[in-house]
Amino acid sequence: MFREIWTTKFKPKNWDEIVGNEKAREEFLNWLKNWSPERKKAALIYGPAGVGKSLTVEVAAKMLGYNLIELNASDTRTKDVILEKVLPALRSRSISGKPNLVFLDEVDGIYQREDVGAVSAIKQLIDQAASPIVMVANDPWKPSLREIREKCLMIEFSRLRKDQVLKRLKKIVEEEGILIKDEALEAIAERSQGDMRSALTDLEALTSESEVVSNGTIQSLLGNRLREESIFEAIRHAIYAKNINEARIHLMSTNMNPDELLDWIYGNFPNIANDNEKAYEFLKVIADADFILAIVQKKRMWLLIPYIYDLLAIALMESKKREYIKLFRPNRVSEKWMRISKQQERIQKIKELKQKYHETTRTIVFETLPLLNFISEKKKDRLRPRRK
Repeated sequence: MFREIWTTKFKPKNWDEIVGNEKAREEFLNWLKNWSPERKKAALIYGPAGVGKSLTVEVAAKMLGYNLIELNASDTRTKDVILEKVLPALRSRSISGKPNLVFLDEVDGIYQREDVGAVSAIKQLIDQAASPIVMVANDPWKPSLREIREKCLMIEFSRLRKDQVLKRLKKIVEEEGILIKDEALEAIAERSQGDMRSALTDLEALTSESEVVSNGTIQSLLGNRLREESIFEAIRHAIYAKNINEARIHLMSTNMNPDELLDWIYGNFPNIANDNEKAYEFLKVIADADFILAIVQKKRMWLLIPYIYDLLAIALMESKKREYIKLFRPNRVSEKWMRISKQQERIQKIKELKQKYHETTRTIVFETLPLLNFISEKKKDRLRPRRK
């Protein structure tokens, strides 16, 4: 059965549901309400990930009756494509009669590669616009964006405060009927570093297999956050490496076993390979890497491991595409982290019970733990809030 992910399920649908950055959001809303070709034709909203930048644009457009035209990260944003897709929309209204609002997301990510004329195209869009343009970026201060910045109203979004993230998490927990201590929620809010999207992703991962979340599980699973960021960085560097050797070095810098790295890369292949031909070649090389991995694991032929990194590097480089690539934690990785954290928690619990009751491991595992789990489930049934 299809289960809606929480970043979509709990996505704010109206202005008042958006968390934080009230002044910045009001500044953008007022600009859009009073937009005029005689004033700033474009706005550039910038700030950390997960603080509601894109969400603000989407909700504001709906509130004010705009037809939102988004050029997202899956589009090829060369000069010709931008002018062909966007320029006509900036000179006219939609078929429904609504005014158009052009939305360019992640403009700072586009220009990490060779210049393909996108900057000059966006400048041309702004100069000729008869409708508002809004852009979003994490880092707008790159030299390549200087000429665009000069033409935009700059609106800064800040990281969400811990108490703002915590308040939202508590509301979701209450709606879902999840049993979780306040200190556990505080740990999630603290680790999110003001990123609401990450906080929701972590909370969902932690509660995906159980309605009861322990502090030990949280600390174990969320401890992988920094590791995840280094994986994303290594994969991106490998994609845009100059040669196979450089790409392999980036992948090996994660200090990750090849089977784990394979999970991350395969899980993100729809975001990495941008057309059918590249997707076919990508999956073909990934299959070869998986075959060699199976031989390594079955026959313990450790000398073959470097070839796995070579194949993964080839797959990434051959799939290279022009637009900025979004990477996500694959469900398979989240599930594996959850299994490992639960296993570690179980081992620690067995050790503690052995010390407390002075029994053998066998007695604890087959007699004591089942009894304690049964008692715990009965207590949870009594405490669990009824869903509305």
